[in-house]
Order: sequence, then structure tokens, then C-alpha cells
Amino acid sequence: MSRTLQEERNTLQNLTQCEAALARSQERYMVYTDLQHQLKMLGSQGDGALRVQVDVGAGVMMQAEAPSASPLLVDVGLGFRLECSMEEAHQIASLQVSAAKEDAAQYAQQGRELQAGLQSETLGQWIAEMHA
Repeated sequence: MSRTLQEERNTLQNLTQCEAALARSQERYMVYTDLQHQLKMLGSQGDGALRVQVDVGAGVMMQAEAPSASPLLVDVGLGFRLECSMEEAHQIASLQVSAAKEDAAQYAQQGRELQAGLQSETLGQWIAEMHA
């Protein structure tokens, strides 16, 4: 059964939204894997004072000394930060990495299914209409 041009447009729009969601999942994955790496670096420095560079805005960095790396504030989404221990921060990062991986796999599968459903002749018609 042939799909209508409107159905193809809707499928293409859904594919675009799916690709955007996949990109957001991949970005979230990168943020939390970076957090895991940073936490490992902090853990290897011990419990003493830390010398760190702090972004003070407009790309300007300055040296600062933190008396300790505990407690930490971890971004848990929607603009909320949670004060937690190093171990809890590791757990949060691991959960976020796992969730981002699952989301990315789901969006990638949906994207493949949507791409498979596109009919090239109808899509060609739509592209021709756009350039007309």
C-alpha cells in the first residue's frame, strides 16, 4: 500500500525529532562519563586540599584551593544539584551513563525503523516540491 505524501512528511519529521533525541542522549552520556573520569581523578588525589582552576565567567579561569573534595554537588537534572559523597556521586554518574546508553540505543533503533519506512519515490516527490 502506498503511503501519502503527508504520511511521508510526518515520518520524516519524526525521524528528525528522533535524531535530535539521540544527539541529546549521546551528549548526556559524554557529560556523565566525563564526570566519572573527574571523580576518579579527585579520588586519586586523596582527602587533602585541592588546587583547582575555576571558571569565573567569560572564559576566564583562576586558581583556587578547596579544603576537601567532599561533599560534592552533582547535577541530577532539571537544574537541581545534589550534595553527596564521592561514592554517591559515582553511583549517580553510573546510573546516568547506563540510562543514556539505553536511551541512545532506543532512539537509534527508532531511527532505523523510521528510515526503513520511508518510501524513496514519495520522499523524492516531497523534495522536488520543496525546490519548486
